[in-house]
Amino acid sequence: RRRMRKMRGGRWGLLLQLRNVRLLVRNRCIMEENERLRQKALLLNQQNQALLSLLTNLRSSPASSPKQPLS
Repeated sequence: RRRMRKMRGGRWGLLLQLRNVRLLVRNRCIMEENERLRQKALLLNQQNQALLSLLTNLRSSPASSPKQPLS
């Protein structure tokens, strides 16, 4: 009887280990994807800041102000 319990416990332990390994692999993939997305968000934020700066400079430059009609 004890032997059967050990076998079942052993199988159960193996199943738990297998599940744990699968979860670790899945977690690693999620963390890698998170890092890729973080880098992408950082790049998009930098591009957004550059475009905003460009737009601000264009709006404040004299060339972009409306021309006065000649009379």
